Amino acid sequence: MSSVEELFWDCAAELYNVDGVTESTIFGFKCLRVDNQFVGMPANNQLWVKLPEERVNQLIETGVGVECRPNGRTFREWVSIEKVDEKLWLELLNESIDFVRP
Repeated sequence: MSSVEELFWDCAAELYNVDGVTESTIFGFKCLRVDNQFVGMPANNQLWVKLPEERVNQLIETGVGVECRPNGRTFREWVSIEKVDEKLWLELLNESIDFVRP
């Protein structure tokens, strides 16, 4: 397991106490979900996290994130975070939980 995957699952362990957070799969990767909504995953040695399109654009514009483009298609509500930073990742995963929760 890579350091990115280890950090992701360390962050996930802190989020399992949030109601509805579970492990699942998406795009062939293990991920976190809240109810039926995807939250984030370690992919391509980065954190991929689902956020509102405006927040994704902000993270890209400030250089914190880059577009998620699996198979060449841009996912507007997903951002890829290359910086391995536990505090940042937990903040973004919590933002995602708030965003996807009905």
